[in-house]
Amino acid sequence: MFIDTIYGINYLIIPIVIKRLAHLIALSFLIGILFLMSVSQARAVFIAHGHSMELSDVKSRECPGPVPEPSITIITPPCNSEKQSTETVADRTPPRIQVPNHNLVVANATNARGSVVDYSVSATDNVATNIHPICQPIASGQVFPIGNTTIVCTAKDNSNNTAKASFVVVVEDKEPVSTKSNGLILAIIMIVIAGAIAVAIFIYRRSRQEKYSI
Repeated sequence: MFIDTIYGINYLIIPIVIKRLAHLIALSFLIGILFLMSVSQARAVFIAHGHSMELSDVKSRECPGPVPEPSITIITPPCNSEKQSTETVADRTPPRIQVPNHNLVVANATNARGSVVDYSVSATDNVATNIHPICQPIASGQVFPIGNTTIVCTAKDNSNNTAKASFVVVVEDKEPVSTKSNGLILAIIMIVIAGAIAVAIFIYRRSRQEKYSI
């Protein structure tokens, strides 16, 4: 008789526990979805705000040289003489470096290391015609890491006049949020389900202990 009573109580309790478990799992799943939506929206707003701040903070860093004064040779004939005197004006004007527009190059990352970025930098001089700027720390055509990298270019003419200019290379990680967060969503769902199952088992065992104690 006692055993029948226990089985009868189990038949009444187990459906109630299963119903509560189903409600708990559904509620946990809904909370997890709402949490993921809020995280995705916050991250999108943060990325947009950070990018706008980066663009607004970029300033021109080209070092302008003084007003060009070309090197010339002046030939002055003396009065009442067939001889000529020659005077040479020294070149003290540094080259002028042309960097990318707005001192900014923007590229999208192609992998976790970053992306290969090509940029064009040239230099002109009032005397020399063959000047090639040297840019550091990363040359054009190399892999740039994700984030901002400041490039400083230096040019020198035949009179050792030196000019410098800089610009920023921005490599953005624009992988869609939905693709990047698939693993996170799956992990959170699994954690929520496991937690709901653990709570249901705890409630079921607690109810059985209370029943037997009675």
